[in-house]
Amino acid sequence: MNNKLLIITCLIFFSSCFSNSDEEVIASVDEKKLYLSDIKLNMPSNLEDSSYFVEKFINDWIRKEVMLAEAEMNLNSNLDKFEKQIEDYRASLLIHAYQQELLNQNFDTSISNLEVEEYFNQYKDDLILSNNIFKGRYIKIDKSVPEVENLKDLFHAEDLQNIENLKQYCIQFAAEFHLNDEKWIYFNLFNQKFPDFISDEVNFLKYNTSYKTEDEKYLYYLLIKDYQIKGSISPLSIVNNQIRNTILNTKKVNFLKNIEDELYQKALSKNKIKIY
Repeated sequence: MNNKLLIITCLIFFSSCFSNSDEEVIASVDEKKLYLSDIKLNMPSNLEDSSYFVEKFINDWIRKEVMLAEAEMNLNSNLDKFEKQIEDYRASLLIHAYQQELLNQNFDTSISNLEVEEYFNQYKDDLILSNNIFKGRYIKIDKSVPEVENLKDLFHAEDLQNIENLKQYCIQFAAEFHLNDEKWIYFNLFNQKFPDFISDEVNFLKYNTSYKTEDEKYLYYLLIKDYQIKGSISPLSIVNNQIRNTILNTKKVNFLKNIEDELYQKALSKNKIKIY
């Protein structure tokens, strides 16, 4: 077998030198034949071990054909049903591939901010928060860093200069930080970072504007400027991507439906469709 594999592998790489080498039969199962061209077509480029690939491909092909022959023999009475399923599957694959090609070539994927806002205003009663959210700041910092005792005052700063000082301090010393207090974020993303998990998030958000805790190595600071409880209408910024995907998918469906309608009308106008 090894000598045969070597010959087959050489034929693959030097087939251009032989006029009919692609039609060389490599293996067969009953009337089914595996040709050299079949192996070439499926062989990846830059293989480290081409002999191993050839051997595996041949063995896999033989096993598949043996199993297929057995299945056809034992399921002979149901072959018509399977042929219909296979034909339907083939049709679905071809149509899907063609639709993807149309989308790649002609479909405009851009979604304007106005479209997003209009969708949000129309359907906001259905866009409900599944988790609590808040606006604020968060810092996780090693207890041993310089001037850590002064961080508390700086953490609550509102003037631009001190906010910038806080940012630079965090970049240099913090293990983790979030300072964009104008952005809505899910509270549980930070809750899971604390050494003591806050089980009642709703009451915590209602009755706390700041929070400090620690473990053996780190200090944790949290500042809460605003919050919304799950079950309330979601802010646009939280569902922005969700809305964009929904609009995009709707546009895709309409785009493909329009093409289908155009093709149908074109076939009708050319008398390609007959209903008996």
